[in-house]
Amino acid sequence: MRNLLQLRNWRLKVLLALVGLLTVLYLLTYSSANIWSQHSSAQNRSTAYYLLPWQSNSILKHSSTNSTFKYNGTATQRPCSQAAHPSTTYYLRHFRSIFIVDPATHQLTIDHQGNPSKISSEVRTDSRSSAVKNKLIVMYNMPEWIKRGSDAELFGHCPVSTCNLSTNYDADRVAADAVVFHDAPSHKPVPPRAFPDQVYVFHMIEPPPIAGSGYQNTSWNSAFNWTWTYTQDADIWVPYFFLERSKQLPCLNVIREVVQRKDTPVAWFVTNCQLDQTQRIAYVNRLQKILTVHVYGRCGTMKCPRMAKECDDMLTTKYFFYLSFENSYCQDYVTEKFSRAFFQGVHVVPIVRGGLDYSQHIPEGTFINADDYRSPEDLGKYLKELMNDEGTYIDMLWRIAHFTTATYHDSYTYSWCQLCDKLHRLQDNSKTYPDLFEWYHEGRCWPPKKL
Repeated sequence: MRNLLQLRNWRLKVLLALVGLLTVLYLLTYSSANIWSQHSSAQNRSTAYYLLPWQSNSILKHSSTNSTFKYNGTATQRPCSQAAHPSTTYYLRHFRSIFIVDPATHQLTIDHQGNPSKISSEVRTDSRSSAVKNKLIVMYNMPEWIKRGSDAELFGHCPVSTCNLSTNYDADRVAADAVVFHDAPSHKPVPPRAFPDQVYVFHMIEPPPIAGSGYQNTSWNSAFNWTWTYTQDADIWVPYFFLERSKQLPCLNVIREVVQRKDTPVAWFVTNCQLDQTQRIAYVNRLQKILTVHVYGRCGTMKCPRMAKECDDMLTTKYFFYLSFENSYCQDYVTEKFSRAFFQGVHVVPIVRGGLDYSQHIPEGTFINADDYRSPEDLGKYLKELMNDEGTYIDMLWRIAHFTTATYHDSYTYSWCQLCDKLHRLQDNSKTYPDLFEWYHEGRCWPPKKL
């Protein structure tokens, strides 16, 4: 009897030991899987985008990356709550880009170097100009399209706000900490600086093919200390738009109802028919052979007031896609026409074609890049497929709805903050451009690929 009890106890101990061993092996395997998953996420910030919490037989082919990912093909299964699809929302709301601002503080999430903010609140006083509390900025030749505004409107919201603006160069040039020249007025001589550390700023928001280069062989070419342009490596960066993360997402039923009213494939608003460095008119002419493209403005037969709300309403109710084709292929050049698709309540998918690295700065699934297709005909065929795939198209509109457009005035105002901040940190920003033409023109632009 005793031997039988000992045998049973021995068997029980072996069983418990085996169970313990299996438990340890399971935990080790699970832990390794988690570690590997975290490592993969660190390598690819879009990992969460592909690990959506729902499954579907439908596959959304996203042209900008030539990749595929599953999405919820049945839009009715999505309630309005963002919590129902945390992976997608997490990716979209945490996408880091210099074009996306925080709507609460209206500050950039990161700057173009990956730092938390382009503006420093530390005011230095270790140079002649920095010893002056209020910095005076004088516009030498202020263009009409710049909204003057009051000093409070321009600088009141800035982390460093002790600056004033004057448009009277003759009266205030002697006291100016910075003189801003819109373009380089090469038909005039460079005016002498009032004192050695008076800053001369070159301001231009047009790409090189439009801006011109009349200053190349003049003294203006080496006259400037700072640049103020749309390029991300400028001393003062002024984009044509900012995007803000939406505070409230629309119901999918609302988007579906909008989509079901649409009846025309593509709209294009264009005013400049002469400058066609990107061959966009030839591109659209070939695209029109595959599907309907309504062209508004000077280059087309249809009319709608430029940037009018009635045009935005028409995009929502009538068109599936909206062409955002830039007039030049230049580094970082993307204009406000792209942001139109992100206006509040406008439900249309933008098709982009330009020099910006769109996939780096704009979340996937919110645009279609024409340059990802071999030809206008291939793009047209894909658009036809997408128009017939309601679930996929609605998914794109829902992703776009995660963002709204901040006005150009907002982005321009932010650039004034940068200028004011730099004037208070002159010691950190002392520089001169020995060859402005080389900086602004060389290697900035390129021809489009052959159609």
